[in-house]
Amino acid sequence: MVDKDEAEEPDVTDDFDEEDPLEMEDVSMKELSEDESREVLQNRPGGILSMCDEGEPYAIPMSYAYYEGDLYFEFGTTEEGRKFDVLDRNPTASLTVYSFDRSRWGDSTANIPSSGFAWVSVMATGEVKRVDEPSDEVFEAILDARRPSPANPWGDTFAKTELLIYTMDIEKLSGRMAGGESPLSDD
Repeated sequence: MVDKDEAEEPDVTDDFDEEDPLEMEDVSMKELSEDESREVLQNRPGGILSMCDEGEPYAIPMSYAYYEGDLYFEFGTTEEGRKFDVLDRNPTASLTVYSFDRSRWGDSTANIPSSGFAWVSVMATGEVKRVDEPSDEVFEAILDARRPSPANPWGDTFAKTELLIYTMDIEKLSGRMAGGESPLSDD
């Protein structure tokens, strides 16, 4: 019979022989460079356009195109379009684009491939104004940005929907990420 005081204690360090990459990686937040922030804008399909409506926040989900350094939005006309009134009164707005890598936390429904980051966000601020005659390239960039979705959120066929193109001349751009390498790096 072995005395309880003399019993060999298990070696708990055996459990830590293999390094867990999630425990060993740098998960601190870092600022993105302007080029990295623009790359996120180039490669994400949508974000939240935030405006100020007489002191009240007004934010809407938007698809957008990033083309030659500017953001472009398609607004379908409806009988009541609050965003048009808001932008007429105060054309300054912000677009926030973000992405989470939920697969890092074991979410099997994640639609973002595991890429070495936990989250990334970019905020672009500037004046939003209507583009009266968008170039064919701008219009194509807008349509490309929201493909493969055939949805028309304005409730009719595209042929019957008047699309108005607006642009944001980016005056201020910032981005942050946490959890590892840039999600858009080639590594």
